[in-house]
Amino acid sequence: MVGAMEFLERIKREFGQFLITEHLTVAEFLSGSSPKKARPKKPAPKKPGKQNLYEILGVDPRASPNDIKKAYRAKMQSLHPDKTASWATEDVPKEVKDFLTKTAKQLNLAYEVLSDPRKRREYDQRIAG
Repeated sequence: MVGAMEFLERIKREFGQFLITEHLTVAEFLSGSSPKKARPKKPAPKKPGKQNLYEILGVDPRASPNDIKKAYRAKMQSLHPDKTASWATEDVPKEVKDFLTKTAKQLNLAYEVLSDPRKRREYDQRIAG
């Protein structure tokens, strides 16, 4: 079993580059809008926090729905504290809990979009052009 801080460092290395900084609903993500800001008239350059959903799940854009489901479950399981850390014997820092929550939300968003054929088609069209 690893400690909470070692677990956080491992998760940051594995998932940190894919975090979306603000929480978006699926509709907001697909439309490219943000709940706090009006959408600019000119397309803004791609922000480092807004990553490709396929990259977040670690699958190819041609992946089957079954492959997407397997990748999602594997990533979510790797985040689960009961599988990797001895939480019962340690105080878990708020930073760790917040990071895991943000990462799980992002994985859920990616899976929600890519597992629905209609949403996936819309997403693919949006990133293609």
